[in-house]
Amino acid sequence: MHTSVRCGLFLLAAAAASRGGVIVVDPGGGSGGAALLQSAIDAAQEGDILLLRPGDYATSGPKTHPHIYDKGLTLIVDGPPGSVVLSGLWIAALGGHPIFVRGLHVAPQPLVGFPLGAVVMFYQSTIWFEDCVFTGAAATDEIASPGLGLPCCSPFPAISVTLVRCTITGGDGADEVPGVSPARQGATGANLSRAGVTIHECLVQGGKGGDGDPFVGGNPYLALGGTAVFCYDHVSASVLGCTLQGGDEGLNNPAETMPGSGLFLYLSDVFQYQSDVNVRDSEIHAGNVNGAGTPAPDIQSPASSVVFYPAALRSLSVPSPLREGERSVLHVQGEVGDEVWAFLGLSAGLKPMEFKQGDFVLDDVFPCSAILGAITDASGVLDTAFQLPNLPAGIDGVVITLQSAVMPASGGPLLGSGSALVWIDDAL
Repeated sequence: MHTSVRCGLFLLAAAAASRGGVIVVDPGGGSGGAALLQSAIDAAQEGDILLLRPGDYATSGPKTHPHIYDKGLTLIVDGPPGSVVLSGLWIAALGGHPIFVRGLHVAPQPLVGFPLGAVVMFYQSTIWFEDCVFTGAAATDEIASPGLGLPCCSPFPAISVTLVRCTITGGDGADEVPGVSPARQGATGANLSRAGVTIHECLVQGGKGGDGDPFVGGNPYLALGGTAVFCYDHVSASVLGCTLQGGDEGLNNPAETMPGSGLFLYLSDVFQYQSDVNVRDSEIHAGNVNGAGTPAPDIQSPASSVVFYPAALRSLSVPSPLREGERSVLHVQGEVGDEVWAFLGLSAGLKPMEFKQGDFVLDDVFPCSAILGAITDASGVLDTAFQLPNLPAGIDGVVITLQSAVMPASGGPLLGSGSALVWIDDAL
């Protein structure tokens, strides 16, 4: 039987085994989207897909931000980029409750005061973010602290996060108010603790430090730009095809101040928990010095491990959501001579594979792989057209995880990035 036929049968079998429904969240272009989303989250069953239509999802305070607690769900935007913007999202799910979020923008409004950052994660979750934008709130006065783009904190070293083609930015620090308050530090883009994290094709940026003097009144702030990615307390991370950009130093800062680094692996003097980061085909830069400040290192890693893999980026992407009968393209970017195939699964995972220079990000993997062929175009692109079949009766939607792998002409196998296909009924 041909590989594509076998995989098609497995797709249908997997869909038949899935019991997730689809809940449409539609504010009709008007206000109230956040409340509708929370109602949908509360009503949803394990494995359901929430289809978010464009509209106004703004909230008026920190207690009104949507939150997911101990429930495995998929949130997918059914509209153009930026058509669904939340001002905060809280995720606290234990193991066995995977979360998929695709196409969502989270940008806290000034003075909303959402705790810690744009999206906050706790506990033993397995979370997949794709095509998302997370922006921490800027500090708007001399008291407020800027928001992190993505804080990831867990009391257990079991949280697993996959980030694919996301933009994550820490908020800017407040400027000095002469005689009142010092300049403040910019926020970290992604703040990671006790987690396994794989970051594919993302832009992560630290916030800009505030302008002016950070030492007013003996205040210890250095008005540093924020670090792009800050790892502490036993983090294992991989960075593939990314740009990590530290935040700039503010204007009119003293010579002691510094911009933020692109990557900072912090080692606690008390706990001595080491973090390890693997980097492949990525740019990592400290922020700019705008005046008399001191340059910062691109990477700070005292007594921790940063390993650089030599291979270039290989990537895979598929649009979502897609409906029954819809035609689309599986897009692969690689190098001429690559033999390409795609693995398919039913959930997210995270398994470092040093010998393939990446992480395997699928779980419940199908016992077949789709052979896509060789890359022959000089651009390094291989596009494979496909058409989704109808879902089995009684199934409104299913999430299929995919990941590319290649055999280069020059050597051993390499893993590429992943993509989550959300396949739904054509009546929705």
